[in-house]
Amino acid sequence: MRSHLDCPSLARTAVALHDPAMIRNAEHDDIPDLASLWTRAFPGERTLEQRMRHLETGGVFGGIESAYLAERSGRMVGAFRAYALSQHMHGTAFRMMGLASVAVDESARRRGVGRQLCEQAVRIACERGDTLSVLYPFRPGFYHALGWGMTGELHAHRFRPESLARTGDGSSVTRAGPDDAAGIAACYSRAAADTNGLIARTPRIWRSHLEGESTHVYTAAGETIRGYMIVRFGRSASPDEKPLFVREIVAQDHEAYETLLGWIAAQRDAWRLVHYDASPDERFEHRLSEPRSPGFQPARYLWAPVARLIRGPMLRILDVRSALENRQRWPAAAPVRFGLGVIDPLVPANEGPFQVDFDGSRAVVARGRAARPLLRLPVAAFAQVFAGEVSVREALNLGIAECDGDAAAVDSLFRVDRCFRLLDEF
Repeated sequence: MRSHLDCPSLARTAVALHDPAMIRNAEHDDIPDLASLWTRAFPGERTLEQRMRHLETGGVFGGIESAYLAERSGRMVGAFRAYALSQHMHGTAFRMMGLASVAVDESARRRGVGRQLCEQAVRIACERGDTLSVLYPFRPGFYHALGWGMTGELHAHRFRPESLARTGDGSSVTRAGPDDAAGIAACYSRAAADTNGLIARTPRIWRSHLEGESTHVYTAAGETIRGYMIVRFGRSASPDEKPLFVREIVAQDHEAYETLLGWIAAQRDAWRLVHYDASPDERFEHRLSEPRSPGFQPARYLWAPVARLIRGPMLRILDVRSALENRQRWPAAAPVRFGLGVIDPLVPANEGPFQVDFDGSRAVVARGRAARPLLRLPVAAFAQVFAGEVSVREALNLGIAECDGDAAAVDSLFRVDRCFRLLDEF
Protein backbone atom coordinates (compact mmCIF):
# COMPACT_ATOMS: atom_id res chain seq x y z
CA MET A 1 0.00 0.00 0.00
CA ARG A 2 1.40 3.36 -1.04
CA SER A 3 0.43 6.61 0.60
CA HIS A 4 -0.36 9.90 -1.09
CA LEU A 5 3.20 10.99 -0.33
CA ASP A 6 5.87 10.82 -2.97
CA CYS A 7 8.54 8.84 -1.13
CA PRO A 8 11.31 6.90 -2.91
CA SER A 9 11.30 3.15 -2.64
CA LEU A 10 13.65 1.95 0.07
CA ALA A 11 13.35 -1.85 0.18
CA ARG A 12 16.77 -2.90 1.49
CA THR A 13 18.79 -0.33 -0.41
CA ALA A 14 21.05 2.14 1.35
CA VAL A 15 20.09 5.81 1.18
CA ALA A 16 22.66 8.56 1.16
CA LEU A 17 22.59 11.16 3.91
CA HIS A 18 23.68 14.76 3.52
CA ASP A 19 27.18 13.76 4.58
CA PRO A 20 29.19 10.63 3.60
CA ALA A 21 27.05 8.26 5.64
CA MET A 22 24.53 5.63 4.62
CA ILE A 23 21.33 4.38 6.25
CA ARG A 24 20.26 0.78 5.79
CA ASN A 25 18.15 -1.91 7.39
CA ALA A 26 19.81 -3.58 10.34
CA GLU A 27 20.73 -7.24 9.99
CA HIS A 28 21.45 -10.03 12.44
CA ASP A 29 25.20 -9.46 12.30
CA ASP A 30 24.65 -5.86 13.44
CA ILE A 31 23.15 -6.88 16.80
CA PRO A 32 26.33 -6.50 18.91
CA ASP A 33 27.05 -3.00 17.58
CA LEU A 34 23.39 -1.93 17.87
CA ALA A 35 23.14 -3.17 21.44
CA SER A 36 26.38 -1.39 22.35
CA LEU A 37 25.24 1.92 20.80
CA TRP A 38 21.83 1.86 22.53
CA THR A 39 23.37 0.86 25.87
CA ARG A 40 25.73 3.86 25.71
CA ALA A 41 23.04 6.22 24.46
CA PHE A 42 20.45 5.20 27.08
CA PRO A 43 22.48 4.22 30.16
CA GLY A 44 20.73 2.51 33.02
CA GLU A 45 17.68 1.37 31.05
CA ARG A 46 18.92 -2.11 30.06
CA THR A 47 22.21 -3.93 30.18
CA LEU A 48 24.15 -4.79 27.05
CA GLU A 49 23.20 -8.45 27.49
CA GLN A 50 19.50 -7.60 27.80
CA ARG A 51 19.57 -5.48 24.65
CA MET A 52 21.31 -8.21 22.70
CA ARG A 53 18.78 -10.76 23.91
CA HIS A 54 15.86 -8.53 22.95
CA LEU A 55 17.31 -8.02 19.48
CA GLU A 56 17.90 -11.75 19.10
CA THR A 57 14.42 -12.79 20.22
CA GLY A 58 12.41 -9.78 19.10
CA GLY A 59 11.39 -6.79 21.20
CA VAL A 60 7.98 -5.90 22.57
CA PHE A 61 6.98 -3.71 19.61
CA GLY A 62 9.22 -5.14 16.92
CA GLY A 63 12.43 -7.04 16.32
CA ILE A 64 15.51 -6.52 14.21
CA GLU A 65 13.30 -5.81 11.18
CA SER A 66 12.28 -2.50 12.78
CA ALA A 67 15.88 -1.32 13.28
CA TYR A 68 17.86 0.93 10.94
CA LEU A 69 21.43 2.14 11.22
CA ALA A 70 23.65 4.84 9.76
CA GLU A 71 27.23 4.07 8.76
CA ARG A 72 30.19 6.20 7.83
CA SER A 73 33.38 4.58 6.53
CA GLY A 74 32.07 1.19 7.58
CA ARG A 75 31.41 2.24 11.19
CA MET A 76 28.01 2.65 12.83
CA VAL A 77 27.32 6.29 13.74
CA GLY A 78 23.60 6.16 14.52
CA ALA A 79 20.48 4.03 14.68
CA PHE A 80 16.72 4.16 15.25
CA ARG A 81 13.66 1.94 15.35
CA ALA A 82 10.62 2.47 13.13
CA TYR A 83 7.88 0.30 14.63
CA ALA A 84 4.88 -0.55 12.44
CA LEU A 85 1.86 0.00 14.70
CA SER A 86 -1.85 0.77 14.44
CA GLN A 87 -3.35 3.62 16.44
CA HIS A 88 -7.01 4.38 17.14
CA MET A 89 -7.96 8.02 16.64
CA HIS A 90 -11.38 9.51 15.95
CA GLY A 91 -12.97 6.17 15.11
CA THR A 92 -10.21 5.05 12.73
CA ALA A 93 -7.34 2.61 13.17
CA PHE A 94 -4.55 4.55 11.44
CA ARG A 95 -1.26 3.03 10.43
CA MET A 96 1.34 4.61 12.69
CA MET A 97 5.13 4.62 12.92
CA GLY A 98 6.40 4.44 16.46
CA LEU A 99 9.79 6.16 16.28
CA ALA A 100 12.10 5.03 19.06
CA SER A 101 15.72 4.54 20.10
CA VAL A 102 17.09 7.41 18.01
CA ALA A 103 20.76 7.33 19.00
CA VAL A 104 23.97 8.89 17.69
CA ASP A 105 27.46 7.63 18.41
CA GLU A 106 29.54 9.89 20.67
CA SER A 107 32.00 10.70 17.89
CA ALA A 108 29.26 11.84 15.49
CA ARG A 109 27.15 14.08 17.71
CA ARG A 110 26.37 17.71 16.85
CA ARG A 111 26.88 16.95 13.16
CA GLY A 112 23.25 16.64 12.04
CA VAL A 113 23.13 12.86 12.17
CA GLY A 114 20.15 12.79 14.55
CA ARG A 115 18.13 14.99 12.21
CA GLN A 116 19.06 12.83 9.23
CA LEU A 117 17.98 9.70 11.08
CA CYS A 118 14.56 11.24 11.73
CA GLU A 119 14.23 12.43 8.14
CA GLN A 120 14.93 8.92 6.93
CA ALA A 121 12.44 7.46 9.42
CA VAL A 122 9.77 9.74 7.95
CA ARG A 123 10.64 8.53 4.44
CA ILE A 124 10.37 4.89 5.55
CA ALA A 125 6.99 5.52 7.15
CA CYS A 126 5.71 7.32 4.06
CA GLU A 127 6.84 4.49 1.81
CA ARG A 128 4.95 1.85 3.78
CA GLY A 129 1.78 3.96 3.93
CA ASP A 130 1.75 5.17 7.52
CA THR A 131 -0.51 8.14 8.23
CA LEU A 132 0.75 9.04 11.71
CA SER A 133 3.92 8.87 13.76
CA VAL A 134 4.34 8.95 17.53
CA LEU A 135 7.48 9.21 19.64
CA TYR A 136 8.53 9.93 23.20
CA PRO A 137 11.03 12.81 22.98
CA PHE A 138 14.42 13.10 24.61
CA ARG A 139 14.20 16.82 23.80
CA PRO A 140 10.79 18.13 22.64
CA GLY A 141 12.25 21.14 20.82
CA PHE A 142 14.37 18.92 18.58
CA TYR A 143 11.40 16.88 17.38
CA HIS A 144 9.05 19.85 17.22
CA ALA A 145 11.34 21.39 14.61
CA LEU A 146 10.93 18.19 12.58
CA GLY A 147 7.13 18.25 12.67
CA TRP A 148 6.10 16.38 15.82
CA GLY A 149 3.73 18.22 18.17
CA MET A 150 3.28 17.54 21.87
CA THR A 151 -0.08 15.85 22.39
CA GLY A 152 -0.02 13.73 25.56
CA GLU A 153 -0.98 14.87 29.04
CA LEU A 154 -1.61 12.98 32.29
CA HIS A 155 -2.30 14.15 35.84
CA ALA A 156 -0.17 12.22 38.32
CA HIS A 157 -2.18 11.85 41.53
CA ARG A 158 -1.02 10.61 44.96
CA PHE A 159 -3.88 10.04 47.40
CA ARG A 160 -5.18 8.03 50.33
CA PRO A 161 -7.62 5.28 49.29
CA GLU A 162 -10.30 6.55 51.68
CA SER A 163 -10.36 9.93 49.92
CA LEU A 164 -11.62 8.28 46.72
CA ALA A 165 -15.34 9.03 46.97
CA ARG A 166 -18.34 8.47 44.73
CA THR A 167 -17.30 5.08 43.38
CA GLY A 168 -19.08 1.86 42.60
CA ASP A 169 -19.07 -1.35 44.60
CA GLY A 170 -15.70 -3.00 44.04
CA SER A 171 -16.65 -6.33 45.62
CA SER A 172 -17.13 -7.95 42.20
CA VAL A 173 -13.54 -7.17 41.13
CA THR A 174 -11.39 -10.30 41.10
CA ARG A 175 -7.76 -11.05 40.46
CA ALA A 176 -7.18 -12.24 36.91
CA GLY A 177 -5.78 -15.64 36.12
CA PRO A 178 -4.01 -17.03 33.03
CA ASP A 179 -7.35 -17.95 31.46
CA ASP A 180 -8.45 -14.30 31.55
CA ALA A 181 -5.76 -13.03 29.17
CA ALA A 182 -7.93 -13.36 26.06
CA GLY A 183 -10.89 -11.65 27.76
CA ILE A 184 -8.69 -8.78 28.95
CA ALA A 185 -7.30 -8.29 25.44
CA ALA A 186 -10.81 -8.35 23.98
CA CYS A 187 -11.97 -5.76 26.54
CA TYR A 188 -9.04 -3.52 25.62
CA SER A 189 -9.78 -3.87 21.89
CA ARG A 190 -13.41 -2.87 22.36
CA ALA A 191 -12.48 0.11 24.51
CA ALA A 192 -9.52 1.16 22.34
CA ALA A 193 -11.65 1.41 19.20
CA ASP A 194 -13.53 4.28 20.83
CA THR A 195 -10.47 6.15 22.10
CA ASN A 196 -8.23 8.92 20.86
CA GLY A 197 -4.76 7.41 20.95
CA LEU A 198 -4.63 3.79 22.10
CA ILE A 199 -2.70 1.39 19.86
CA ALA A 200 -3.65 -2.12 18.78
CA ARG A 201 -1.75 -4.60 20.97
CA THR A 202 -0.13 -7.73 19.65
CA PRO A 203 0.29 -10.88 21.79
CA ARG A 204 3.89 -9.86 22.45
CA ILE A 205 2.80 -6.43 23.69
CA TRP A 206 0.21 -8.06 25.92
CA ARG A 207 2.79 -10.36 27.46
CA SER A 208 4.90 -7.35 28.41
CA HIS A 209 1.92 -5.85 30.25
CA LEU A 210 0.53 -8.94 31.93
CA GLU A 211 3.67 -10.89 32.76
CA GLY A 212 5.89 -8.17 34.14
CA GLU A 213 7.65 -8.56 37.45
CA SER A 214 5.42 -7.57 40.42
CA THR A 215 2.49 -7.03 38.05
CA HIS A 216 -1.03 -7.87 39.19
CA VAL A 217 -4.20 -7.64 37.10
CA TYR A 218 -7.77 -7.27 38.38
CA THR A 219 -10.95 -7.44 36.33
CA ALA A 220 -14.52 -6.22 36.50
CA ALA A 221 -16.41 -9.09 34.96
CA GLY A 222 -19.98 -10.02 34.17
CA GLU A 223 -20.72 -12.34 31.30
CA THR A 224 -17.56 -10.87 29.77
CA ILE A 225 -14.69 -8.79 31.14
CA ARG A 226 -15.88 -5.17 30.94
CA GLY A 227 -12.85 -3.54 32.50
CA TYR A 228 -9.50 -4.26 34.07
CA MET A 229 -6.63 -2.58 35.84
CA ILE A 230 -2.94 -3.37 36.06
CA VAL A 231 -1.29 -2.57 39.39
CA ARG A 232 2.06 -2.96 41.07
CA PHE A 233 2.61 -3.42 44.80
CA GLY A 234 5.22 -1.06 46.19
CA ARG A 235 7.31 -1.22 49.34
CA SER A 236 8.02 1.23 52.12
CA ALA A 237 9.67 1.12 55.52
CA SER A 238 6.73 3.13 56.85
CA PRO A 239 3.29 1.44 56.85
CA ASP A 240 1.65 4.83 56.20
CA GLU A 241 3.64 5.23 52.98
CA LYS A 242 3.12 1.74 51.54
CA PRO A 243 2.18 2.49 47.90
CA LEU A 244 -0.12 0.89 45.36
CA PHE A 245 0.81 1.87 41.79
CA VAL A 246 -2.13 1.78 39.40
CA ARG A 247 -0.45 1.49 36.03
CA GLU A 248 -3.48 1.18 33.77
CA ILE A 249 -7.27 1.34 33.99
CA VAL A 250 -9.30 0.41 30.92
CA ALA A 251 -13.08 0.13 30.99
CA GLN A 252 -15.52 -0.21 28.14
CA ASP A 253 -18.35 1.51 30.06
CA HIS A 254 -18.83 3.88 32.98
CA GLU A 255 -20.15 1.20 35.32
CA ALA A 256 -17.01 -0.92 34.90
CA TYR A 257 -14.81 2.13 35.52
CA GLU A 258 -16.69 2.95 38.74
CA THR A 259 -16.43 -0.67 39.87
CA LEU A 260 -12.65 -0.66 39.48
CA LEU A 261 -12.35 2.60 41.41
CA GLY A 262 -14.48 1.05 44.14
CA TRP A 263 -11.91 -1.73 44.52
CA ILE A 264 -9.12 0.86 44.93
CA ALA A 265 -11.12 2.73 47.57
CA ALA A 266 -11.57 -0.51 49.54
CA GLN A 267 -7.80 -1.12 49.81
CA ARG A 268 -7.21 1.35 52.64
CA ASP A 269 -6.13 -1.34 55.12
CA ALA A 270 -3.51 -2.81 52.80
CA TRP A 271 -2.24 0.23 50.88
CA ARG A 272 -2.02 3.65 52.45
CA LEU A 273 -0.93 5.55 49.35
CA VAL A 274 -2.15 5.21 45.76
CA HIS A 275 -0.32 6.49 42.68
CA TYR A 276 -2.41 6.91 39.53
CA ASP A 277 -1.77 8.90 36.35
CA ALA A 278 -5.23 9.96 35.14
CA SER A 279 -6.28 11.32 31.79
CA PRO A 280 -7.52 14.94 32.03
CA ASP A 281 -11.02 13.95 30.91
CA GLU A 282 -11.36 11.61 33.91
CA ARG A 283 -11.55 14.78 36.05
CA PHE A 284 -10.02 12.68 38.79
CA GLU A 285 -9.44 15.59 41.18
CA HIS A 286 -13.24 15.85 41.57
CA ARG A 287 -13.41 12.25 42.78
CA LEU A 288 -11.12 12.87 45.74
CA SER A 289 -12.49 14.23 49.00
CA GLU A 290 -8.88 15.26 49.75
CA PRO A 291 -7.32 16.01 46.36
CA ARG A 292 -4.10 17.39 47.86
CA SER A 293 -1.23 14.91 48.02
CA PRO A 294 -0.37 13.54 51.47
CA GLY A 295 2.29 15.69 53.09
CA PHE A 296 1.78 18.52 50.58
CA GLN A 297 3.53 21.85 50.87
CA PRO A 298 1.60 25.01 49.89
CA ALA A 299 2.21 25.98 46.29
CA ARG A 300 1.65 29.74 46.69
CA TYR A 301 0.34 31.09 49.96
CA LEU A 302 -3.08 29.40 50.28
CA TRP A 303 -2.93 27.37 47.07
CA ALA A 304 -1.98 23.69 47.32
CA PRO A 305 -0.80 21.14 44.73
CA VAL A 306 -3.31 18.50 43.67
CA ALA A 307 -1.54 16.58 40.90
CA ARG A 308 1.64 16.81 38.89
CA LEU A 309 1.20 17.51 35.19
CA ILE A 310 3.22 15.09 33.07
CA ARG A 311 3.61 15.27 29.29
CA GLY A 312 4.33 12.32 27.09
CA PRO A 313 4.23 11.46 23.42
CA MET A 314 4.50 13.70 20.41
CA LEU A 315 2.40 13.17 17.28
CA ARG A 316 3.23 13.82 13.64
CA ILE A 317 0.91 13.72 10.65
CA LEU A 318 2.71 11.95 7.82
CA ASP A 319 -0.17 12.14 5.34
CA VAL A 320 -2.51 15.11 5.84
CA ARG A 321 -4.95 14.01 3.18
CA SER A 322 -5.24 10.47 4.52
CA ALA A 323 -5.66 11.69 8.09
CA LEU A 324 -8.61 13.88 7.14
CA GLU A 325 -10.33 11.64 4.61
CA ASN A 326 -10.07 8.44 6.67
CA ARG A 327 -11.20 10.01 9.94
CA GLN A 328 -14.50 8.36 10.83
CA ARG A 329 -15.65 10.34 13.87
CA TRP A 330 -16.23 14.07 13.68
CA PRO A 331 -18.07 16.40 16.06
CA ALA A 332 -21.62 17.45 15.33
CA ALA A 333 -20.55 20.32 13.09
CA ALA A 334 -22.28 21.98 10.16
CA PRO A 335 -21.00 21.32 6.63
CA VAL A 336 -18.09 23.57 5.80
CA ARG A 337 -15.60 24.21 3.02
CA PHE A 338 -12.23 25.69 3.89
CA GLY A 339 -8.67 25.94 2.65
CA LEU A 340 -5.75 24.30 4.39
CA GLY A 341 -2.08 25.09 4.01
CA VAL A 342 0.35 22.98 6.05
CA ILE A 343 4.02 23.89 6.35
CA ASP A 344 6.04 20.68 6.17
CA PRO A 345 9.56 20.87 4.69
CA LEU A 346 10.15 17.14 5.30
CA VAL A 347 7.05 16.02 3.37
CA PRO A 348 6.28 18.62 0.67
CA ALA A 349 3.19 16.68 -0.46
CA ASN A 350 1.61 17.62 2.88
CA GLU A 351 1.76 21.32 2.09
CA GLY A 352 -1.08 21.43 -0.41
CA PRO A 353 -2.70 23.85 -0.65
CA PHE A 354 -5.83 21.78 -0.04
CA GLN A 355 -9.53 22.45 -0.25
CA VAL A 356 -11.41 20.52 2.44
CA ASP A 357 -15.12 19.82 2.00
CA PHE A 358 -16.89 18.49 5.09
CA ASP A 359 -20.47 17.34 4.45
CA GLY A 360 -21.47 16.81 8.07
CA SER A 361 -19.99 13.32 8.44
CA ARG A 362 -16.95 12.91 6.18
CA ALA A 363 -14.23 15.07 4.70
CA VAL A 364 -13.04 15.14 1.09
CA VAL A 365 -9.67 16.73 0.44
CA ALA A 366 -8.61 18.03 -2.96
CA ARG A 367 -5.34 19.62 -3.95
CA GLY A 368 -5.62 22.93 -5.69
CA ARG A 369 -6.81 26.47 -5.16
CA ALA A 370 -7.78 26.81 -1.52
CA ALA A 371 -11.16 28.13 -0.42
CA ARG A 372 -11.78 30.72 2.28
CA PRO A 373 -11.38 30.65 5.19
CA LEU A 374 -7.79 29.55 4.68
CA LEU A 375 -6.10 27.96 7.69
CA ARG A 376 -2.30 27.97 7.59
CA LEU A 377 -0.10 26.28 10.18
CA PRO A 378 3.06 24.16 10.59
CA VAL A 379 2.61 20.39 10.52
CA ALA A 380 3.44 20.13 14.25
CA ALA A 381 0.59 22.52 15.06
CA PHE A 382 -1.71 20.64 12.68
CA ALA A 383 -0.97 17.43 14.60
CA GLN A 384 -2.00 19.16 17.83
CA VAL A 385 -5.22 20.45 16.27
CA PHE A 386 -6.02 17.05 14.75
CA ALA A 387 -5.48 15.30 18.10
CA GLY A 388 -7.47 17.88 20.05
CA GLU A 389 -4.46 19.06 22.05
CA VAL A 390 -5.35 22.61 21.05
CA SER A 391 -8.39 23.98 19.27
CA VAL A 392 -8.12 26.04 16.10
CA ARG A 393 -9.04 29.14 18.11
CA GLU A 394 -6.35 28.37 20.68
CA ALA A 395 -3.79 27.80 17.92
CA LEU A 396 -4.61 31.23 16.49
CA ASN A 397 -4.35 32.86 19.92
CA LEU A 398 -1.01 31.13 20.56
CA GLY A 399 0.37 32.40 17.26
CA ILE A 400 1.05 28.90 15.89
CA ALA A 401 -1.59 29.23 13.17
CA GLU A 402 -3.16 31.96 11.07
CA CYS A 403 -6.46 32.17 9.23
CA ASP A 404 -7.76 34.34 6.43
CA GLY A 405 -11.45 34.66 7.17
CA ASP A 406 -13.81 33.56 9.92
CA ALA A 407 -12.35 30.50 11.65
CA ALA A 408 -15.43 29.69 13.77
CA ALA A 409 -16.70 26.85 11.55
CA VAL A 410 -13.25 25.26 11.26
CA ASP A 411 -12.79 25.59 15.01
CA SER A 412 -16.05 23.68 15.61
CA LEU A 413 -15.00 20.96 13.18
CA PHE A 414 -11.80 20.04 15.02
CA ARG A 415 -13.08 20.08 18.60
CA VAL A 416 -12.85 16.67 20.28
CA ASP A 417 -14.60 15.08 23.26
CA ARG A 418 -11.81 12.64 24.18
CA CYS A 419 -8.34 13.62 25.32
CA PHE A 420 -5.41 12.04 23.51
CA ARG A 421 -4.33 9.03 25.56
CA LEU A 422 -1.57 6.54 24.81
CA LEU A 423 -0.77 3.93 27.47
CA ASP A 424 2.13 2.20 25.73
CA GLU A 425 5.69 3.51 25.87
CA PHE A 426 8.13 2.41 23.18
